[in-house]
Amino acid sequence: FRGVFDGNGKNIDAYLHSDYRFTSLFGYLNGATVKNLSVSGYIGGSWYVGAISSYAYNSEFENCHNSAYIESDLYEYETGGLSAYADSTNFTNCSNSGTIYSSSQYTGGLIGHAESCNVYDCRNDGNIICSDKDVFVSSAYSNYTGGLVGYAHNVYEISSCVNNAAITGVGSL
Repeated sequence: FRGVFDGNGKNIDAYLHSDYRFTSLFGYLNGATVKNLSVSGYIGGSWYVGAISSYAYNSEFENCHNSAYIESDLYEYETGGLSAYADSTNFTNCSNSGTIYSSSQYTGGLIGHAESCNVYDCRNDGNIICSDKDVFVSSAYSNYTGGLVGYAHNVYEISSCVNNAAITGVGSL
């Protein structure tokens, strides 16, 4: 998706499940703005699982919120409350209150894997449970799990953000 999606403060009660990749409302965002949107319900899948986007590039999230239960069951990929993977993307005044149950390598309350992102005035209130149900988790690989961001690489700024939820699991918490 490219363009602007303004949810006008509405909630989308979603039930999304896929055994393949890109399970979210918007699979891929490129140069997009998503704002004033809430998501509830259930989002479940294997690769790149997030409530609003699976993969966001050069995009903006403003006043977006998730309360959906998010579940992923395949290791080596990303899971996030708002976006599974984000590159060169900004998150402002966003939150997650949904429980996230993941066996993904990168799991975060807002973003599973962030590259070159900014995160401002955001919060996570949803518990994160990182499972070792995939055999690779307990061998040569490591999980990266965080209240806001699971794995942050070249993240420019995270400010005025808070995690108020429990994080349990294996790997790097």
